[in-house]
Amino acid sequence: MKTRTCPGLEDPCNYDPLIPLVIPHWEAFYSTVAEFVPAGAGKLLELGSGTGFLSEVLRTIRPSVHLSCIDRNPEAIAIAREKPGLAGSVFIEGDIRGEWPEGPYDVIVTTQCLFQLSPADRQGIARRAYKSLTNEGLFLNGDLFHPGTAWELDLYCTSWHRFMLNSGLTEEESAAMISPLKPMIREYTTDTWSAVLHSAGFRRVTTPYRSGMYAVVAGFRDSCFDKKV
Repeated sequence: MKTRTCPGLEDPCNYDPLIPLVIPHWEAFYSTVAEFVPAGAGKLLELGSGTGFLSEVLRTIRPSVHLSCIDRNPEAIAIAREKPGLAGSVFIEGDIRGEWPEGPYDVIVTTQCLFQLSPADRQGIARRAYKSLTNEGLFLNGDLFHPGTAWELDLYCTSWHRFMLNSGLTEEESAAMISPLKPMIREYTTDTWSAVLHSAGFRRVTTPYRSGMYAVVAGFRDSCFDKKV
């Protein structure tokens, strides 16, 4: 397949077009997050919302949610604000390690964000999410995780590199996406993240989606499991 250049990988204007080129099974990844949001959810907070790619999927699948979004990139927020499907959403420029808008929230979601933080910052986010949710609240994290062993990491990185080349990215672009990730996710697996959620107070944790290095982990807060179905 003839490769083409994707200039400005760091430019927010390129985020949305790049997603199908760099995330294998991206539809399943994002739709799993959105479909796990309960149909009756009211207030939803999205951390690290970027250009609003997940936000649009959320609004399509759960159109009645009241959506608040935080991101530290003003250019990405400006793009999200212009999307017709996100009219009425609240956009806040800020670091997710700083102040959040007042809750409580029925659901807190984030995708492709927490892997960039330190383990201590991730623990802080988990604790704050627990405190910011309603008693029956849900915290959904779709992210890049270390698969658990060096052999698996090499296996999945090779497969991921091949996917991006087949999508049309160059060798250099693919390497630029993968190389910085290894030190970031060294101790960040779905098991260690589940343990962090349990430590923060979440009663039940499950992984509804996993493919290669991408996974969605759901932490349920409290009383939804105390009721008879």
